[in-house]
Amino acid sequence: MTFIGLVIALCFVVFMSLGVIIGYFFSFRRKNLISRIESITENVPNIPIQGFDCQGKIFLWNRASVLIYGHTRQQAIGKNIAELVLPESQRQLFKKTLQKICKDCKPPEPQQWTVITNTGEKRTMYSTMFPYIKNGKCVEVFCFDVDISDIKNHAEALDVDRESYKAIFNGVNEAIFVHEPDTGKILDVNEKMCEIFDYTKEEACNLYFKDISYGEKDKIREKAKALIAKAFYEGPQLFDWLGLSKTGRIFPALVSLKKAVVDGRKCVLASVRDISKQRVAEERAYQTEKRYQDLLDNSIDLIFTTNAEGIINSVNSAAKRIFGFEEEEVLGKHFSIFLPEEEHARAQEIFEYVFKNAQMRNDEIKCFTKDKQKLILKIHIWPECRDEKIVGVHGVAADITSQKVVLERMREMVIQIVSMLSQTVSVADRYTEEHCERLQELSIKIGAKLQLDKKQLENLKFAALLHDVGKVGIPINILIKKGELTPEEWKKIKEHPKKGADIVRQLSGFEEVAQIIEQHQERVDGTGYPDGLSKDEIKREAAIISVVDAFDAMTSDRPYRKALSLNEAIEELKRNAGTQFDVDVVNAFIEIIQADLKDNI
Repeated sequence: MTFIGLVIALCFVVFMSLGVIIGYFFSFRRKNLISRIESITENVPNIPIQGFDCQGKIFLWNRASVLIYGHTRQQAIGKNIAELVLPESQRQLFKKTLQKICKDCKPPEPQQWTVITNTGEKRTMYSTMFPYIKNGKCVEVFCFDVDISDIKNHAEALDVDRESYKAIFNGVNEAIFVHEPDTGKILDVNEKMCEIFDYTKEEACNLYFKDISYGEKDKIREKAKALIAKAFYEGPQLFDWLGLSKTGRIFPALVSLKKAVVDGRKCVLASVRDISKQRVAEERAYQTEKRYQDLLDNSIDLIFTTNAEGIINSVNSAAKRIFGFEEEEVLGKHFSIFLPEEEHARAQEIFEYVFKNAQMRNDEIKCFTKDKQKLILKIHIWPECRDEKIVGVHGVAADITSQKVVLERMREMVIQIVSMLSQTVSVADRYTEEHCERLQELSIKIGAKLQLDKKQLENLKFAALLHDVGKVGIPINILIKKGELTPEEWKKIKEHPKKGADIVRQLSGFEEVAQIIEQHQERVDGTGYPDGLSKDEIKREAAIISVVDAFDAMTSDRPYRKALSLNEAIEELKRNAGTQFDVDVVNAFIEIIQADLKDNI
């Protein structure tokens, strides 16, 4: 989650209510410190945190450790951490590292470890370890993990061909740079880089790594060049860095450098993850109560608590930044103050779920600001328990309105891919290309007349455009043959719905479109192909394409026959309604054709 640091800060609200005096004793008594850390880390889902003694015996194992490693607290507490999660090849190195920490009483540089979950899955962790000092001696060690498996996978995936590379390049959630290996000049960046560093793509491509790094420029330039060259000539590099945005924002980053070939050109790919929140989380575990309160108040996300009736007990200053409400305007009010009326019932269901199941809940919900501007929030809420009884909820809410815009852009990319597929059909048959365009227009008209919903109409649009894409695999001599087809040639023709569906099914989110394409040659009496489906088994969108497909074919000149007249084609549809075609679709289509004729008179 992006709310990790904020969740930890919210957890400290409970401790702050106990007072400064108890906080003072917590800082100096080990037993209370452990209890405090366990409470702090309990609701941090993405940061595994462990505590172990100088022999590696585990005494702290937070919820994120349970989720990522798969071992319950009962299974982990008292076990040796190296034997529990590390492969045998790394245990000796871990032992030496632990011995050095306990001897020097200093934290080492963050290290990369390969770990094994209880299911046998291998993950890559970037771990930071801190010694707990008592009477000048290290007695225990705390370890914070960051799962970097995905960032490594992203880097490896960027070795694929150009089309796949572009999709991944702009789809990953890390900033990606393409560097010239000798000078370090930036050659290309993805959209996430522009978002994180606040540069346009054109601006970024005139920069060097030193320009987006914080520190003394001459030293940064030489160090960056050396690391890029090392990645190019020796192998992948992974390290911490301080990033610098165009607006002057300084943030810690985890950087992965890897040699790659893009468009035939050798280069170095840099994958940069903003780890500000992870670093803040590590910092917060060792800071004062005042520091936690400051972070809480300056959070960009809304942090709140309510009682069992949904009355707001506390909010941070994000209520003003996000919604325009002052703190005193919302305290004592019901949480629905942020919601439009149509969202009240769903919000109530979310809260009831938390109370009934005593579990965390993540969801998206529509909200509005004080001046009625619409927002979309990602909410994360969990129960507040007291004496084993749920007395309220804690919550974090982030404004993801802009992220929804990004998702819409990604959908536009899919639409472009669909358009490219439709163009391939024209390679096989010029008639097919024009036929697809006509069929799409008429199909949408029928769908609207039959009151298909928005999603069905969208699927129908794509399916109509691509219904014959499977003909790409049919020999051209069969498609343009003037004479009667042989049984073997008919067999190949009948394969095109399933082949087309298989092609479209490769596009994420197009499963329903693929089903429509696969069914568009089925008949309501069950004698169609490829699966012999009958009326109730055939999707309405496929039934529409079947009618328009047949009509357009009848009224078009083909290599093996002349076109029928409009009236002849309509009569043919009527004769086959109820056997080959859906009656409702035929009637709707004829009404549309006749209305168009009247409009053109």
